[in-house]
Amino acid sequence: MLIISGSSILGQVLGKSADLGPETVFFSKRGYNFSYHSVLVSPALLQAARRLRREMTDAETLLWHYLRRKKLDGHRFRRQHPLGCYILDFYCPAAKLAVELDGEQHYSEEGQAKDEERTAWLREQGVRVLRFRNHEILERVENAVSVIQDKIQGA
Repeated sequence: MLIISGSSILGQVLGKSADLGPETVFFSKRGYNFSYHSVLVSPALLQAARRLRREMTDAETLLWHYLRRKKLDGHRFRRQHPLGCYILDFYCPAAKLAVELDGEQHYSEEGQAKDEERTAWLREQGVRVLRFRNHEILERVENAVSVIQDKIQGA
């Protein structure tokens, strides 16, 4: 992962004048090949994503076992991936698919409203969203993996 801080370097790389400020972090896996889903990420969001990777829930850990290392039809998933102002539980860039696992906090009215707002923004970016409840993963992870696989094949 390439991390570039500050606007002057980014402007040189992109060949544009980019006044993004020193607090901006740009990342791209392939060096200077910036893909559609390469985004500007605040340092606080990047730090939060790293923390969430270290502190995954039981359901996230179980599903990650099935998604990591291209185990699902050779598709690469990222865990706790920052996109825009959100952190996606799992994201497959090639399929533009986000997989979200919902715990108890998502069942409240406020949680559901935030989820709807987040899903709407992701859809505007061309990202499809699959949601599962934590207990669905813990009780029937193979069913969830099958749904994810079907969604990828339908891409």
